[in-house]
Amino acid sequence: MASEDTEFKCFVGHLDSDTEECDLNDAFSPFGDITNSRVIHDTDYNENSKVYGFVTFKDEKSMLDAIKGLNGQKLGYGTITVQEAKSTRQSRRICRRVRVGSKKKA
Repeated sequence: MASEDTEFKCFVGHLDSDTEECDLNDAFSPFGDITNSRVIHDTDYNENSKVYGFVTFKDEKSMLDAIKGLNGQKLGYGTITVQEAKSTRQSRRICRRVRVGSKKKA
């Protein structure tokens, strides 16, 4: 069972420059309850812009269904890529190794 702080977040790439959060919500909400959506406009020093976003779901099944259902589909004028966000994969890793103190003998 996932802890309360686990996020089920999708990365959405290749968005149109006029994409807004409501567009992401409209496209992704059929797959489940969305807790957050965000569109990022990343402009480099040459003023080239990359537009991408993140959609966070309440549960893992919704996230996986959205990835399967929307990756490679059209949103706006272009084809988007949808994958599990890196922070989601990292936060879901379970690390059971806890080391307290040192094993060295004085």
